Amino acid sequence: MDGGGIRLDVDMTRLDWPACENVRDLGGLPAAAGRIRDRTLVRSDSLTRLDDGGLAAMRAYGVGRVVDLRAEAETVDPPHPLAGTDAYVNVPWVDVSLDGGAGLVDFYLGSLGSNADRVATAVRAFADAPPGPVVVHCAVGKDRTGIVVAMLLALADVPREAIVADYVLSETMLRLEELFATLDAETRARAERFARSAPETIEAFLDRLDAAHGGAEAYLRAAGLTDAELARVRDRLVEPVAG
Repeated sequence: MDGGGIRLDVDMTRLDWPACENVRDLGGLPAAAGRIRDRTLVRSDSLTRLDDGGLAAMRAYGVGRVVDLRAEAETVDPPHPLAGTDAYVNVPWVDVSLDGGAGLVDFYLGSLGSNADRVATAVRAFADAPPGPVVVHCAVGKDRTGIVVAMLLALADVPREAIVADYVLSETMLRLEELFATLDAETRARAERFARSAPETIEAFLDRLDAAHGGAEAYLRAAGLTDAELARVRDRLVEPVAG
C-alpha cells in the first residue's frame, strides 16, 4: 500500500495472530536517526478476538505490555485475555462530540483536544513498559490506535510519508473492500465515512498537530510528559544506523 511516496508490503509487516486481522510490527520504518526497532511497537485490533492459536502466537512474540485504548464499557464483555496482569494497561478514550455532518477527520482533530491526557498516558505506558514488544490496540486498530501510533512515530522523527504509509495499511488488512461489496449503496456510503484509512485523514491530523500544537514533542510536553520520558520513548523506538 502506497502512502505518498513510501510503499509498505502488507505481508512483510503483518503478524499472524489468529483471529485478529490488523496486527503489524512497526519495526523497520525509517527514522531521522536510524530505524524503528523490530519487536518494539506493535499495533493491533482488539486482542479479545484472539483464538487459542492467536493467544499462543502473541505470547510467543514476547509481548511485555498491552495498551488498550478502548472505553471501559468496551472492555467488559468479552474480558481482555491479559486483564488483571501487570502487562495490561487500559487507557479509555473519551468520546468526541460530533455533529451529524461530521466525518472521520473531525474525530481525529477533536481527539487532539479531548484526549490529550489519554494520549500522554498511552505514550507514558510505552515509555515505562517492561522489556518486550508493546502492543497498542483499540477495537479495530485503526483510529484510536492510529492516533497514538502516529504520535509515537512522529516523536521518533519517522518521516511523514512513512507514518501515512503505515496508517493506510489498515484498510487493506481489514479487507474493507470485501466488506463494502456486501452492503447496499446507502449503507456503504454511511460506512465509508468512518471505515476507511484514507491518507488524507492522517495527513489532516498531522497538519493540525504541527500547526496548532507545535508537533508531537510540544504536544506531549504540554500534556505533562517530561524530558526523561520523551527520551525513553525515542531510545526505545529508534535503533541507530551505523555510519
